[in-house]
Amino acid sequence: MQSLKNANIVVIGGSSGVGLETARLALDAGAQVTITGRDESRLESARAGLGHDVKAWRADATDETSMAELFETIGEIDHVAVLAGVQPVSPITELTVLQLRDAMEQRVWAAAVACRLGALRMRPGGSFTFCSGVSSVRPRRDRSFGAAATAALESFARAAAVDLAPLRVNVLCPGPIDTPVLDRAYGADKPRVVASIAERVPLGRIAHPAEIADAILFLMCNTYVTGTTLVVDGGVLLV
Repeated sequence: MQSLKNANIVVIGGSSGVGLETARLALDAGAQVTITGRDESRLESARAGLGHDVKAWRADATDETSMAELFETIGEIDHVAVLAGVQPVSPITELTVLQLRDAMEQRVWAAAVACRLGALRMRPGGSFTFCSGVSSVRPRRDRSFGAAATAALESFARAAAVDLAPLRVNVLCPGPIDTPVLDRAYGADKPRVVASIAERVPLGRIAHPAEIADAILFLMCNTYVTGTTLVVDGGVLLV
């Protein structure tokens, strides 16, 4: 297992949820961390909470120009985690090309940009980790574009692992997670929604972001894992 001490890690989408916890655990492991996000106030709040040694960069993961500026500024890197993604909710008969484009850009294009720009500056032993979701295997009603994007991301990562070897490329596939996304989506109704989701999880609860972040750090540290999708879903895909 490779140590993260003094490693230079970039967490794209690191201002909240799993990305924020990934940054926190990487700092605890002695890494140097840069987080990115689109919302400036949320990004600054995350940076302040993590500590002043953390670098924060306002950027859209799908914007090649801003991402190029980010990687040029950082210089040599060791690991990149990309936690971007959206799940359009709509019947197929009502979906638009723009929704498909957004879903694919947030998952696949963001990953491709990170690989294309980051690989040029990544030191030996480095890795990329992306985040898909169980919809790649088990689609839900009215989530067809999200399912397509997560499945495409997993396929892209396998191909990128071949192209970029010996750099490593992996995907973390989480089940339901207690993140601020749920707070914004359900508000005061969140406890009821979470309880309903938990009933369908064999472990009887949804994940804490730190549990998913811990798995991301495993993929960074284990130097013999590449081209894989690691499922951390509480057993959702078993039932």
